[in-house]
Amino acid sequence: QHSTYRPNYHYKSIIHAFTTICKQEGVRALWHGNLVAEAMWVSFAAVQFSSYSVYKFSATRLLPERYNSLSSLICGGLAGLTATLTVYPLDLLRTRFAAQSLPVVHPSIMSAVQAIYQTQGIYGFYYGVCPSLWQLIPYAAMQFFIYDSLKQHTMSLTNSTVGPALAGFAAGSFSKIIVLPFDVVKKRLQIHGLNLYRQGKSPGRCPSLFKTMYDIHTIEGPKAFFKGAVPSVIKASLQAAIVFSLYEHSKAFLCKFFDLPPQTNF
Repeated sequence: QHSTYRPNYHYKSIIHAFTTICKQEGVRALWHGNLVAEAMWVSFAAVQFSSYSVYKFSATRLLPERYNSLSSLICGGLAGLTATLTVYPLDLLRTRFAAQSLPVVHPSIMSAVQAIYQTQGIYGFYYGVCPSLWQLIPYAAMQFFIYDSLKQHTMSLTNSTVGPALAGFAAGSFSKIIVLPFDVVKKRLQIHGLNLYRQGKSPGRCPSLFKTMYDIHTIEGPKAFFKGAVPSVIKASLQAAIVFSLYEHSKAFLCKFFDLPPQTNF
């Protein structure tokens, strides 16, 4: 049914969304799902960067140095795949908590876990995983590729502190713009059946990726695939700047602490 994918309400702008949420649900609603989101992002970053280091280390042994950019692209995609499959249930819970309005469907994390498992089984925790992979694999691949390509240039123009942040900011913003439509589809699938939960009904099996894309395009138009583009890109840019900067500083600290060469892969 098309009504499954029709939003409950429309926000006209960031300011309109901000004021509407505060008026209807209170200021605390701005932090819905924050606990799960923090756990998800910390876990995602840990798995992504650690797996990237492992893949990159293997690639440097298998491929000549002239393929360094290509290896960054491939290893970044593999790291995104690994991290997505590992922490996706947390991503789904984060989106469910952020998307639910009044009346509250899931008052706590445990109630959400129980409701999803009882009505949809284990499969319910992976609703939307296909568009997530379509989004995050190229996103992570391009992010690491752009970052590694720009890092040396930005560090030569500025300093070792600001350089990684600038390269990460550029990598995060460009990569997010490219994959934004899949992010929209993923979130629509993640909140599938939220209204049916309010009515005490089972949401049933989640529609397919292409059915969801067709419904969004038919009901809301092509522009709907870029809803929330501004906050999404700003968030991705700042997040990438901070994460890549911390990544480089952590590597430098570990190299100094263990008396290792600066180019050591962890």
